[in-house]
Amino acid sequence: MAAPGNTDTATGAATAEVVAPITITHDTGAVLDFGTFTAGTAAGTVTVDQAGVGSATGDAVHVATSTESADSFTVTGDANRGF
Repeated sequence: MAAPGNTDTATGAATAEVVAPITITHDTGAVLDFGTFTAGTAAGTVTVDQAGVGSATGDAVHVATSTESADSFTVTGDANRGF
């Protein structure tokens, strides 16, 4: 509590904007699949791009029947807002 004589009064204004939180939902049926590949004795890398196209480099090699796929999510929130 303030001591007598040590008080003051001021007037001001404040504003605020409440934004919708983002929602991330996994898309039904989507799955990240690196495919079928062999790994040698040296380093290698297996990747899948956003289109679901896989690639293997170094001592990792996709087998001929390999099928790869990218996962997928739906993100919603306030339009034109970065999160």
